[in-house]
Amino acid sequence: MLAPQRQNHDYYILVTGMILQHFFGCSNAQFPTDPQPLSLHVLDNEFGGNAANMPCRLYKFFNESFQLISSQNTNEDGRVLEFLPVAFFEPGVYRMWCDVKDYYTGRNLTTFFPALQITFDLEDPRKDYHIALLLSPYGFVTYRGI
Repeated sequence: MLAPQRQNHDYYILVTGMILQHFFGCSNAQFPTDPQPLSLHVLDNEFGGNAANMPCRLYKFFNESFQLISSQNTNEDGRVLEFLPVAFFEPGVYRMWCDVKDYYTGRNLTTFFPALQITFDLEDPRKDYHIALLLSPYGFVTYRGI
């Protein structure tokens, strides 16, 4: 069970907000939700800007292997602000996977790193886990930001 019973009310508020956003174009900011425990920001050092439209996947370690739980592309600001509804996050080991080759191929560049995997321990879903990734075709730096 991914969504604990005690959080069902918050989950339904979030899902209602997502449905309204989908059908009526409302922003999630207009609905009362908890802050997201996990976000990603990718900056492209080669071009000096945000890495927009990069495919990213989030995996969680279950039963001795990593299982895909979310697949998103970075937005125009190079960010993924919501991988999953808040109620689905649990403590555990997660892996962020970024498709660097796809991103740089779209910019007519090759890269030494076709994909990056960042494995991390999300100990408390009530805390903020912001992953920053600074990227170029031949190097990268990642850290937990604030």
